[in-house]
Amino acid sequence: MRIKKTYSGHCVKILSTLLLCFLINFSCKKTIMQEPIPVDWVEETAGSLSLEEKVGQLIMVRYSGNFVNKESPYFKERIEKEITHNHVAGFILAGGDVAEAAVLTNRMQSLAKIPLLIASDLERGLGNQLTGGVHFPYNMAFGAAQSDSLAYLYGKITAIEARAAGIHQTYAPVVDVNNNPDNPIINIRSYGEDPVLVSRLGAAFIYGCQDNGLIATAKHFPGHGDTDVDSHSSLPVINSDIDRLNSVELPPFRTAINAGVKAIMTSHISIPALDAENVPSTLSSNILTDLLRGELNYDGLIVTDAMGMGGITNEYSIVDAAIKTVQAGSDMVLIPPDASIAFRGLVDAVKRGVISEERIDASVHRVLKAKQWLGLDKNRYVDVTKIYDIIGLPEHESLAVEAAARSITLLRNKDNSVPINPLTAPSTLVLTITSDPAQRDYDPGGAFKNTIQSYLSSASTATIDLRTNDQEMEEILQKAQEAELIICGMFVRVRARKDYIALDETQSDYFKQILSAGGEPGYGGDPEKSVIVIAFGSPYVLRQFPEIETYLCAYSYTPSSQTAAALAILGQQAVTGKLPVTIPELHSFGEGIRITEDMIAHIETPGRVLRDTTPYTAGFTRNFSDSLASVLQNGVEQKVAPAIVCTAGRGGRILFNRAFGNMTYDPGAEPVTTESIFDLASVTKVTATTTLSMIFYDRGSFKLDDPVSKYLPEMKNGGKFTVRNLLTHTSGLPAFERFYQDYKGKEEILTRIFQTDLEYEPGTRYVYSDIGMMLMATILERISGKPLDVLAREEIFEPLEMKDTYFNPAERDSVLDCIVPTEDDPWRGRVVRGEVHDENAYAFGGVAGHAGLFSTGSDLAKLCQMLLNGGIYGEKRLIRSSTVKLFISEQGLIPESSRALGWGIRTERGSSGIYFTDTAYGHTGFTGTSIWIDPERDMFVILLTNRVHPTRSNQKINDFRRLVHDTIMEMMRR
Repeated sequence: MRIKKTYSGHCVKILSTLLLCFLINFSCKKTIMQEPIPVDWVEETAGSLSLEEKVGQLIMVRYSGNFVNKESPYFKERIEKEITHNHVAGFILAGGDVAEAAVLTNRMQSLAKIPLLIASDLERGLGNQLTGGVHFPYNMAFGAAQSDSLAYLYGKITAIEARAAGIHQTYAPVVDVNNNPDNPIINIRSYGEDPVLVSRLGAAFIYGCQDNGLIATAKHFPGHGDTDVDSHSSLPVINSDIDRLNSVELPPFRTAINAGVKAIMTSHISIPALDAENVPSTLSSNILTDLLRGELNYDGLIVTDAMGMGGITNEYSIVDAAIKTVQAGSDMVLIPPDASIAFRGLVDAVKRGVISEERIDASVHRVLKAKQWLGLDKNRYVDVTKIYDIIGLPEHESLAVEAAARSITLLRNKDNSVPINPLTAPSTLVLTITSDPAQRDYDPGGAFKNTIQSYLSSASTATIDLRTNDQEMEEILQKAQEAELIICGMFVRVRARKDYIALDETQSDYFKQILSAGGEPGYGGDPEKSVIVIAFGSPYVLRQFPEIETYLCAYSYTPSSQTAAALAILGQQAVTGKLPVTIPELHSFGEGIRITEDMIAHIETPGRVLRDTTPYTAGFTRNFSDSLASVLQNGVEQKVAPAIVCTAGRGGRILFNRAFGNMTYDPGAEPVTTESIFDLASVTKVTATTTLSMIFYDRGSFKLDDPVSKYLPEMKNGGKFTVRNLLTHTSGLPAFERFYQDYKGKEEILTRIFQTDLEYEPGTRYVYSDIGMMLMATILERISGKPLDVLAREEIFEPLEMKDTYFNPAERDSVLDCIVPTEDDPWRGRVVRGEVHDENAYAFGGVAGHAGLFSTGSDLAKLCQMLLNGGIYGEKRLIRSSTVKLFISEQGLIPESSRALGWGIRTERGSSGIYFTDTAYGHTGFTGTSIWIDPERDMFVILLTNRVHPTRSNQKINDFRRLVHDTIMEMMRR
């Protein structure tokens, strides 16, 4: 395993260091004294500080990473004053955006005499605090996955993204052993109830963080796992004896210390066995100095938990608490309710002799050593230009997805209810239930419901929360009674000051009614119906409903966990998680029913069917729609094109579909709408010709390396180039010829094409060729015995219900007003509307393999989603997934070509912009159209314009395409 290599690497480092020290001492004794003694930054800095500046290095305050003007009251009072007057050691970041936080942090660093330490609670990765960072599942999910390597990589990615954002310390990992099922504040934040498991995974995370330059903080010393009281509200008491503490609570901290953890956070809990005075551990010298510094031999940073929590403030003033925790042994006082009061109180305590200056100096040295280890003595700033290259990378996201998938645990499975086959699933209700307060943009189970509906398009949904009234409950019960299957997600979240970890009485009663309506025999239901329940959050909630017969645990309510749970239920991934805790009287540690890949191999996957969603739900910023709309509207105003439609989707959902401008620049021209029909130009090549090529390749109708002469024997030199050459534009054929000037009609033009000479040796160059795609379409017509427009309609448009996609739309009087005009064409002597703009395609009869197709953004979105689904849309499979993969993969025939089969592949200077991943593929059209699809990000962007109106000389579309794509991708949060 990878983590074992890492551990052995640490051992090698230690041995190498010892050997090096020995050699230096043995061979260089005479020369060492001759070398100039380097100035130690820690000693020099500490020696230059006034008492006030020293005391300031013991205090950390909170700030938000959202944009704030440097002249605003917030910046002046909450940030600048803390730096210049209170001389704080640093700040604790709570919320914001990665880019805004990095810029703000640089500004803060510029004001500080001593580099600021920026810390944050990154228990679930950078995404726990900053929009744009990766959001990992809770620790208990990693406990269920039981993978040291996953835990290490979790720490590594947290570190890489945190440092890129300007954060130096994470208040993680939680190494509390959660052996109390009623614990309202640790619970799923713990790796589990087994000290050995917690120790292993905690150490792996610490190594992952600190190997990559981020200070890790083991918390909450000496152990917060066996409480049923939230220390945010009041002081918990743990009445365990010394033997029990040594066998359960303390081992993970010992392991963390042995792993070199650079910080340990105290807990506001009382442990009489360690301190008979019944004081919070944070204020206890017996616990912090005698036990942690003495017995455990720890010399790193000791930091308090937030000093504004009820476990402290209920009994102690700001000043008393600050003094007592420093006396007890803390190096850093975190978030006192009023930092100025705490600061002045500590300074005064030193002056009065209550705290010695030597005691302050000891902590200052530890703080400065930590800053030096971070390299802040050399560079305190973050390079904001690298944020987009580091944070939120697809490979980072994929680890969060993998961890979530490996954590899903199946504890009960009545009649093998899990997995369900999406293609044979009965009528289904997807229900989410929570006792958490409703918040803006908080949809409990949004990702869960969306994923299931993507596979079960007919499934209905409902939510029960604190706002649900009796009348609404009756409507939900009616849905439950009508459904044959109920899939229910219970969201029992860990929240500060919530003080309980279960569904409240009202929600519990509602849920029992649902169980009864859904067929749970223990609740008087119909045994012919089924209920599948999954706990997003506390696994212990099963104790409220012990008769549930099918039960899974996800241990987390992050989007990745919701999606993983849905896929597990739908048979789209294996289920391998093991319960990392005991659910009293119901399930034991280590239980878990496995569903292997072999067991789900027979399940056919329906393709996701597009539905609407909000950009935020799809992983974009809250200002996504307004910002993108501004760019598109500006494109109209800057005369990129009179008409613009943009359609974007992600994760099986449409997140943007809007129209801008008018049909033409003429006064009184009709506004364009999302139902407006555009001339796709060369996007025809991929929408019709390439898609049909996939379909007929699937059927074995041709082979890619068949010579073209096999299907078109009259083609001159047709034996020298292949079908693959046609689809990759490496056939030797010229790019374009003006057939329309000398020939009329399909047969005349084809006869001329068949006599076309090759311009280069096939397979040696890339020349984008309309002629090649015209020949490809002709091959498909010969194979099928049907014309291209009929083929496309029967094989693509009708199965996908692309109702506004066709060749020669002018023949349909009912849609003529919906068609967007293109060029005022001098060759035809009129504004072209409803007939193909491309002259060769027009002369060909309007139906050609390279141009001629008309469509809307909504229709093309279905094609894009079908391809993202691997060739299936809903229950209709058009293409095998292996064939889709083949056709969208770069063929590599010649070095200078970035072509797949029919499709183009993303390039640095291409129309996709700079942020699409290397898996992206797409195509553009001369009239100003384009499609780009990114499988890695599971998204597509369609841009339709009539940029050739009134003249094709307008070339603004080239830069505009890149701007649109970059604008979209820059607003992606995850």
